[in-house]
Amino acid sequence: MSDGSKYSIGFDLGGTKMMACLFDDKFKAVARRRRPAKGQEGADQGLERMMECIQAILDEAKVSQEQVAAIGVGCPGVVNLSNGVLRHAPNLGWTEVPIGQVIRSRFGAPTKILNDVDAGAYGEYKLGAGKGASTLVAVFPGTGVGAGCVIEGRLLTGKNASCMELGHTRVHLSHLGTERGEPPVMESICGRLGIASAAIAEAYRGNAPFLLKEVGTDLENVKSGALARAIDAGDLAIRRIMENSIHHLGVAVSNVVDLLGPDVVVLGGGLVERFSKLYLRGVSAAIQRYASAALAQEVEVRQAKLGDDAVAAGAAAFALAQTQEAALK
Repeated sequence: MSDGSKYSIGFDLGGTKMMACLFDDKFKAVARRRRPAKGQEGADQGLERMMECIQAILDEAKVSQEQVAAIGVGCPGVVNLSNGVLRHAPNLGWTEVPIGQVIRSRFGAPTKILNDVDAGAYGEYKLGAGKGASTLVAVFPGTGVGAGCVIEGRLLTGKNASCMELGHTRVHLSHLGTERGEPPVMESICGRLGIASAAIAEAYRGNAPFLLKEVGTDLENVKSGALARAIDAGDLAIRRIMENSIHHLGVAVSNVVDLLGPDVVVLGGGLVERFSKLYLRGVSAAIQRYASAALAQEVEVRQAKLGDDAVAAGAAAFALAQTQEAALK
């Protein structure tokens, strides 16, 4: 039941699902609603589904629109931070969608949109594993490799769009999938697809008998759980692939440490949750080995805490902070 308090709403717009969360003034989630994204149905239908999700959590908690102080939306793609337009979301097939304007018009609350990885990084900084950090770098290896940075409470972005595209940085390695002489992007080595492809190759060669028996050579079936079970069963080739991938991720993070000097690096996402010890140990070791000693000794590597709520919580916290800051000007 409503008690007059102010609330904030965080929305996680994913490639396959969407989730709205209502947070109280202590950032406790008091209502949430998930629905399939169904991006193939188009942006207009998707926006209406978003509105329905938001209205559903308000109705569930018996909270009025007037009690909502801010709404934040984490989006899987390129956003214009200044005008609230989702410029391009490949996984949804949406382009130039004015999400911020539509939500603000419907619910009346100040609305901010941001990249979903930036939202997750901000959430960990304010509410999760990065609480108390001066400078936080959050890295989320998954299908690709996303990253975000918060410095003294400010999300690091370009003028109108997100940055910290760690997965798109180049690494000096050969790769059969690239043009000759063109270094591959880092996420082709450290993302889930690259790991799964290498694992299937080892299974095909007979070097990963457990994985071969469990999933065959079907790339689609190589999930984190199958990889973990293969390692536990003694498939040394799969363990080597994971350790090599994590090593390269750690080298990339060590470069970020040299550039930004974070005191906390947060690692999150499904791969990290499944292989937390390997990731924490491997990335920490790479930082200590390759980053400048004075900067490396200041870094603590932590596992993300917010899980599935990271994007929604971070988007809500960011929108609320931006709204409060604007009110003081």
